[in-house]
Amino acid sequence: MKLQASTGLRIKGLRLKPNFTIPMGIGKGHENEEKGGEEVTSTEEENSNNNNNKQQQQDQLPLDLRYNYQLQSIATGPTDKLNLIVLPQKLETGNGLSLNICTLPDHDLWNSDKIRVDDGGRSVKEYFTKLFPRFDMNQIVDDEEWDLFASSQGAKFPPCQYSPSLYVSSPSTTEENDNNNDNNSSSNNNSGGSGDGIGAGVVLVGDALHSFPPDLGQGVNAALCDVMMLGKCFKDVLKSSSSVSVVAQALKMYETTNGPETRALIALARCGAPFQYEQPSRIMKSRKLLWTANVALRLLLNKVTKGMSPKPAILLMMDARLSFRQVMKRANTLTGILWSSVVLTILFWMKRFVV
Repeated sequence: MKLQASTGLRIKGLRLKPNFTIPMGIGKGHENEEKGGEEVTSTEEENSNNNNNKQQQQDQLPLDLRYNYQLQSIATGPTDKLNLIVLPQKLETGNGLSLNICTLPDHDLWNSDKIRVDDGGRSVKEYFTKLFPRFDMNQIVDDEEWDLFASSQGAKFPPCQYSPSLYVSSPSTTEENDNNNDNNSSSNNNSGGSGDGIGAGVVLVGDALHSFPPDLGQGVNAALCDVMMLGKCFKDVLKSSSSVSVVAQALKMYETTNGPETRALIALARCGAPFQYEQPSRIMKSRKLLWTANVALRLLLNKVTKGMSPKPAILLMMDARLSFRQVMKRANTLTGILWSSVVLTILFWMKRFVV
């Protein structure tokens, strides 16, 4: 269950102008798009025919800031297909909308031979105009933004990984002083130095402990859970322990309780929703089909059994009452049952043919 289809994907951000609208209806630009011709921009239409401009104004749909929007290019190849994801925002700030572009590493967008990075953004603007002929790029993106976009290296989705060790601690000051007392026969060294004698340590939380692509949308939540668990461990140790090695005991408890949770989180990240970025390669499409069939089967079993069979892990994750560990335990249990059923069915039919 080590699906890491989104690992290595590259992403860039582009900021749109605040007055961005979605073209609607069939106009000249759309006709040329269907015929594979060149785009006729809004400016050219205004110069040629004012009536067409009025019709275009009627065929514009303003964005609702509460929703995600996905704009697909007319190109569908593995190295030139683009899906533009317009992110929602709470309020209109006047700064424009953020748009994310996520592609495979071998996409034309990262090929400096096809899209130059030193021409002030002109080549990337022409590239987008070719892929989205219904949009007038002059009216929705500033030239300065094209330049920033072209010169930016973007980011790359990290692999799903975690640290098996969550902390490093040092002996408490009191323990060190006790060792010195055995050698020096002095009791005055039991105080002073770093003071309390509770020890010291370094602990990992958040991205320092685990990294994964943003498929689940759980990066911040997971980091906050780490901090909450760390705080709980310190409180429990302070309440129940009479030992002065507070830090060492608390960090050890943190590793014992949060280590399995971290492993479950990474397992969920590998199989949760890695194909949501519409990766265009044939292998990715085949894997997405298998993933979709798996999710559909689990949903069907959940409905047929009236909840006795667990939902897919990506849906179980949305239940705030369940930890990542509980989510993966239920998902893995059903996986084991399904594979056992397949094996038993094969053995049954083999036995019939042999007999």
